[in-house]
Amino acid sequence: MAEDVATATAVAERGAADEERAKAKESRKDKKRKKKDDEEVEHELELMTPFGKIELEFEPTPKKQKRDEQRRRKREEEEAKARAKAEKKAAKRGIQPADLAAASRGGGGGKLLLVLALIGLAVAAVGIAIWLFGSKPETETVPDEYLAQPALEREPEGLAGRLRYRVRKAIRAGKKASSEAQLEQERRYEELTQQA
Repeated sequence: MAEDVATATAVAERGAADEERAKAKESRKDKKRKKKDDEEVEHELELMTPFGKIELEFEPTPKKQKRDEQRRRKREEEEAKARAKAEKKAAKRGIQPADLAAASRGGGGGKLLLVLALIGLAVAAVGIAIWLFGSKPETETVPDEYLAQPALEREPEGLAGRLRYRVRKAIRAGKKASSEAQLEQERRYEELTQQA
């Protein structure tokens, strides 16, 4: 019987120890969750639009400011480390710190050069467009023998196709006759004005 009591006591002590461990683990997890919740307290707003879902997140100002402050400090520390590393390298090579600072500040000329290049490209594009599309060729100065002859089209089949073909052919013939008549009138006018 003494063995049964000792076994029962050992089992009870183990169970109590297990419970304490479980409680400790849960309390650690709760603390971690609480920290996460504190860090990620945000207000989210989801809007459905015809173009899709828009999610807006708002962070409380003090926490956002703390995060920004931490990021800024981290960035400054990284810059300081990089500066110290560059100074060590410069010391090994024998470069003066003033030269190093001047080299790191320089670079404004690259932006100016980029802007000038973009302006030059825009001016060149406008010039090419004017050159290509600005002036119409004068067809009156080109002799007819050098102009390309229109390809002969066969008359299409079907009533609508034939009508369309004939109307187009009549319009072309009318335009050609009109331009020939205008040239003839201009020639006569010049002859009359030269005689008088």
